[in-house]
Amino acid sequence: MNPTQWTGVVVFGCAALLCARAASISKVGAWGWIAVISFFCLLETVFGWRHRLHDFVISIIAPHGWYPSRRPFQALLLAILLVLFGLVASSLLKLWRKDRKAAVAAFSCLSALCLFLSEAISLHAVDAMLYRPIGPVLAIGWMWVLLASVTIFMAGTTRARKI
Repeated sequence: MNPTQWTGVVVFGCAALLCARAASISKVGAWGWIAVISFFCLLETVFGWRHRLHDFVISIIAPHGWYPSRRPFQALLLAILLVLFGLVASSLLKLWRKDRKAAVAAFSCLSALCLFLSEAISLHAVDAMLYRPIGPVLAIGWMWVLLASVTIFMAGTTRARKI
């Protein structure tokens, strides 16, 4: 594993643990889901399923000569990703009324998940930005730190609800 992967393991691991703690003390069920998604993000940084998915798709389309004409398909995938992000984000409004900290954490976690999915779509200009080194960690690792830190802060400041 490289420093970027270790960064993801640490920040998503902390997020998953604190969200699990928040789930145990809060009456809001979303914390459990946020913990699961954070743990999935941790696993993704270790195993790189997004890269394997990308390579698998390329292995299918390249022999047919479809790789050069992949842009419309990538645009379609990005549009689907944006629509799904919008639908989930709009459903966070209901959560916002219940628990604002959980809603902010969920939005941050959803954003991290979208980062992983955008990597799988693999637009070269976006990849060039995400994989630019900033010190020993790639830019995407610092984005993970930012997003997971929001989740960590929200989960860490969650208090037990009185009955």
